[in-house]
Amino acid sequence: MLDLDQLQVWSKHVTTCYPQEACALVIDGKVLPASNTHADPTNHFRIDPVELAMHRDYQAVLHSHIATRGREDSRTPSYRDQVSQIKSNKAWGISSTDGQSVSAVLWFGDAVPIQPLEGRQYVHGVYDCWGLVRDYYRLRGKAINNYPRDNEWWDHGEALITDLTLKDEGFNPIKLSELQIGDLLTYKINSPVTNHFAVYTAQNEILHQLSFRLSGKDSFSKWRKFLTGAYRLTR
Repeated sequence: MLDLDQLQVWSKHVTTCYPQEACALVIDGKVLPASNTHADPTNHFRIDPVELAMHRDYQAVLHSHIATRGREDSRTPSYRDQVSQIKSNKAWGISSTDGQSVSAVLWFGDAVPIQPLEGRQYVHGVYDCWGLVRDYYRLRGKAINNYPRDNEWWDHGEALITDLTLKDEGFNPIKLSELQIGDLLTYKINSPVTNHFAVYTAQNEILHQLSFRLSGKDSFSKWRKFLTGAYRLTR
């Protein structure tokens, strides 16, 4: 979404702001650095409302995260990032930095082109099981709502997607004997609540994304013991 020159503008802004989070607006493909007015700018960002008011025609929001070690991608959007992105209905991008180098931008939001369904690198809240399911249906012209989610929300006793949620989205429960290509499958994987979602894509085949693994096709029977339900989108 940005050319090389604009990526350089963004990278310079990110390293200049370090160790605080940098933020910017993207307008007609150009990066407009903005002021971070959050009270805790090393952990959060807030674009000055005056700047936002001056540039209501912006197409995207950029901000940075501090690079950390571990399995989780440092660019993973926080719960607050996800809420704000959905509310804005704009594309959002996140880069991570250690103060010297700046990562590629992770773009997310429904304004961003849908990536190939197979071979996705895992990023919680963007490229995870629910994100993959949503994109499967979006590619078929069926909009499914996104839901902001904390990391490992299932370990906190939260049920992200319930039977009521699925009903509201237009999914109705079906028997396993009725399974057809395109049906939704729900699972409890080492969890007291449903915490995984997949799509039935062929005889004994599912499409899903597991934590810290590439998205792709897998055996239905392999994951059968964790299965909690099957649903068909009827709208």
